[in-house]
Amino acid sequence: AKEKPTKKSVKNKSGERWADALRFDVHQLVPGPAASRPMPSPDGAKLLYQRGIGNLILRDLETGDETVLLESWDAPEVRWASDSKHIVYSVSDLEFNNDIWLMDTQDPQAATTLTQHPDIHRAPRLSDDGKVLLFLHDRTRMGDNWDYHVWAMPLDPSLEDMTEYE
Repeated sequence: AKEKPTKKSVKNKSGERWADALRFDVHQLVPGPAASRPMPSPDGAKLLYQRGIGNLILRDLETGDETVLLESWDAPEVRWASDSKHIVYSVSDLEFNNDIWLMDTQDPQAATTLTQHPDIHRAPRLSDDGKVLLFLHDRTRMGDNWDYHVWAMPLDPSLEDMTEYE
């Protein structure tokens, strides 16, 4: 009987198939008008992309079904959560104020704003466990526009009672 290899005995060869390839098959994944900023979900089942100036589209890669998640005049900065269900994004409103939003891609109408401040919040990032949001914040003072600082926001209530050290 063959012995089943353990994780430790199997060498990671994930990049070899690309390094040894002589050619790749390339095909158009998203038909229609120009698409930009493609971002596959962590589980590889969905694709976010931008169409037009700022419309955010979700494509199911198995069925080809598409859903417009966001219609905007401005290009959103988007990141997937590790659960492949939620996204965080920053987008300018009509007063050029950027806030960070959390959206369940299965219920885009129920998106929730996580930051509400008259200054700019951008470049949202989630920790791998989804418990902490990190973003850039421009707290403008006279003459200090575009002076960004990194801010963190706990999204899990269990983190709120932790000390600064923790």
